[in-house]
Amino acid sequence: MFNLIVRSVPWNTGNETMPVERVFEYTDDHVAAQFKENGILVLDRLIRLPCLFMQEGIGDELAYVGSVIRARIANREVAFEYTLDADIPPLQNSMIYANRNPLRQARRELPRHGDARLNAPVAAGL
Repeated sequence: MFNLIVRSVPWNTGNETMPVERVFEYTDDHVAAQFKENGILVLDRLIRLPCLFMQEGIGDELAYVGSVIRARIANREVAFEYTLDADIPPLQNSMIYANRNPLRQARRELPRHGDARLNAPVAAGL
């Protein structure tokens, strides 16, 4: 499994926030339940998983493999620090989109506009 985190602008700051209600926005309930206790999000479980950081779109936008280093919830926002893996070259969204069925991604997940969101975790069937 891995976290899929999408935002409307490129990933280049190392810090990001997102509304807490966007976490698990497109994740099956039985998967999301593994990362909650008594209905409360357990961020420590999520940050153990690798991440795919994507910019919205299905064309030449770039996606990166990396990790969330730290995360916390404050004022209904998830604030997190992340790092991109310099040893893995960026992927074009067009390639990810073309292979979305093996990645178990629905079409609506990739081009959506708005703030960052976390679709976590995704079962990687590769």
